[in-house]
Amino acid sequence: MNGPFILFDEWPFCRGNRARNLSTVPVILVIGRQETRIAGSIDEGGSIMNRVVHFEIHAENLKRAARFYEELFAWKFDRWMPEEYWLITTGPLSEPGINGGLFKRKGPVEGSSVIAYVCTIQVASVDDSVERAAALGGANVVPKRAIPGVGWLAYSKDTEGNIFGMMQNDPEAK
Repeated sequence: MNGPFILFDEWPFCRGNRARNLSTVPVILVIGRQETRIAGSIDEGGSIMNRVVHFEIHAENLKRAARFYEELFAWKFDRWMPEEYWLITTGPLSEPGINGGLFKRKGPVEGSSVIAYVCTIQVASVDDSVERAAALGGANVVPKRAIPGVGWLAYSKDTEGNIFGMMQNDPEAK
C-alpha cells in the first residue's frame, strides 16, 4: 500500500480497519522506545489533524435502542463491559467507517443528560486536549476516566453546547 496513510488498528473499536490514503503524513507517537501510531495526521502546514474514531448513542432502554438500529441499519450489538455498555459494529471491517457504543443514559431526557450521538476523537493527551478545549471557550463535562485496557476518556462541550469525547490510547489504563 502506498502512503501517506493512517492506520486504525491500534484502537479496539477500530481494529481491522484498513489504512486510508490521505494527502497527509501519518502521526507516530514515540514514548521511550515504543512507537504508537495514532489516528491523526499532520497536514502540509504542520497542524495536527485528529480523526473521529468512535461514536456513542445514549439510551434509556438499551434493548429497545439496539433493536431499532439493528432493524434500521443492520448494525450488530455486543455487550462489552459489566456495566451497561454494548459495542456497535456498523459494517464489515474491510469497508471504511467507524464503530461505536450503546450506553445507558445517566439521567432523564428533560435534565442535562446526553440526548444525541457522541463522537470521540483520538488525541495524544486527554489532559492537554481538555485544557485546550476550555481555553478555546469549551467546558469539561465528564472528567478524565480510565477505560480499562483501552485508554483515557473525557467529555467536553464545545462553544455551542455540543458534547464530544476525547480518547487517549493507553492499553495500561486501569
